[in-house]
Amino acid sequence: MVLQSESSKPSWRELLGHGSSASPPWYADLRDESDRIFWDGLKGEGFNAWYLETFIESAKEVAVQPPRPVQRHFPGFAAPDPYLLDSF
Repeated sequence: MVLQSESSKPSWRELLGHGSSASPPWYADLRDESDRIFWDGLKGEGFNAWYLETFIESAKEVAVQPPRPVQRHFPGFAAPDPYLLDSF
């Protein structure tokens, strides 16, 4: 026997994950229905449909603000008056 080819085994996440082309259609339908029942029960009727339609647009509208720098003060090295990095 001679090995003709070798391929890596995909993970279950790759096989059954949302949007996977390898996911069987019957499983994707069951997963989507299960998601709809869960989210509509938790957040109200129609939430899952609304979320699937608007989650991409809402992600685009939010501007991410970088965190403000924090001035660290070390014992013996602190300035007499407190100052911030913004003052430079």
